Amino acid sequence: MGASGGAAMRIRPADSPSVTVAEFDDPKSDDNGPGSYTYPTANNFNDGAFDLRSFRVLETDQKYRFTFEVEDLYDTFGGTFSPHYFLVYLRDPEADGGRTSAFNDLELTANFAKAWQYRIDASGFGTEMIDANGQKVATPDVSANFESNTADISIPKSVIGGDLSGWELLPVVASEESGSLRSVKADAGEFNFGGAKEDAVDSAPQVIDMLTPEGTTQSEALSYDKNTPATLPFVSL
Repeated sequence: MGASGGAAMRIRPADSPSVTVAEFDDPKSDDNGPGSYTYPTANNFNDGAFDLRSFRVLETDQKYRFTFEVEDLYDTFGGTFSPHYFLVYLRDPEADGGRTSAFNDLELTANFAKAWQYRIDASGFGTEMIDANGQKVATPDVSANFESNTADISIPKSVIGGDLSGWELLPVVASEESGSLRSVKADAGEFNFGGAKEDAVDSAPQVIDMLTPEGTTQSEALSYDKNTPATLPFVSL
């Protein structure tokens, strides 16, 4: 109780300044998935909206922050930003368990080269962090800076045990549509991407841009056919 009899205010310790853990550059104008994707035709989809230019991991005493820089970040549908969707898959190479497939909730339509333990996803309309069992473990904070074309997604360090040293990650840029990832079809429409293989539309990954490890091109990482989905690799911190 406070001196006046009311509830005492708890003062939370201020977090420390952020320190860059890792920074990655991504080639310009590769926002075409495996190399064939084209943007939706509606004027809501600016050139470069999904073109990842850089990705950074920063830390403070209490949080990790993941920063996506795209060629053009803006808001067209009334969210913190839109029509973008950002995802980060986290993998601890020393952990047991995990999964090499994606959950169906976002319709990513891809598998993973190695097992992941956590997925962070953020659109301009909501965020979530789940574990490999599909259990929600945190609600990440998200903010946008349209001048620098960056979106920041922050999670408590405590959620992953406090240290990402030696971990691997997979940052993905896609587009949000009704809480899921915007679809890719053979032909672009007002609100769907085009460029999927006509005989393998259902296997087309809903990934427009991503980071890949050295020695692997984006077209290789997102390669797919009718019977074989893409297998997405991780980048080491």
